[in-house]
Amino acid sequence: MWQDYVMAVVQWFFFLSLTPTLLHPTNKPPLLTSVPTAVLMLVTAYTVWTLGLWNSCLSSFAVAAAWAFIGFQRYELDRRKKPGG
Repeated sequence: MWQDYVMAVVQWFFFLSLTPTLLHPTNKPPLLTSVPTAVLMLVTAYTVWTLGLWNSCLSSFAVAAAWAFIGFQRYELDRRKKPGG
């Protein structure tokens, strides 16, 4: 199905566009951006999986994982900023 390929390509570009944020040591979006985006991308991955769109499922999961890791990085940065953290 051509829609699977289109959605997958778009999401892989989203994944690639997150690379600078993933690699930057301190420039991270807030947790209130990262966590909901990761959760919603997991919902998207599940939804396209139920439709049999395997490429889109994989790319959605990759984007969700990237956002989750960015959220973890933000959490760690915030924790280190706190006194005694």
